Amino acid sequence: MDRRRSHRYDFEGPVTFLWRDQESAWQKGQGSARDISDVGIFVFSEYQPPVGSTVQLETCFAHTGLTESVQIQASGEIIRVDEVSKSQVKRGFAVSTDSLRLFDSKPGHVSGRF
Repeated sequence: MDRRRSHRYDFEGPVTFLWRDQESAWQKGQGSARDISDVGIFVFSEYQPPVGSTVQLETCFAHTGLTESVQIQASGEIIRVDEVSKSQVKRGFAVSTDSLRLFDSKPGHVSGRF
């Protein structure tokens, strides 16, 4: 039985994210989204913020039916990190979001806020 609180939507797109390391210095990473919901996002990335870290994310969603793309900014907590295994080619992490905002954007444009 699926115990998820919300429906996940397949979503592939570049993601830029920030988190603070153990010395409270900002770290920046890039990756690609696997899926998104109103309560979370999963990101494939070689960068692995530790579980419990607060992370800020930004991505852009373009759809053929839209004249402009949608910029997504989110923040939340890393709740799981998936390491590479024999059955898994990519590393990634799951974020439980506490904030998710949508903005109009030019196609292919990410604001560069990060």
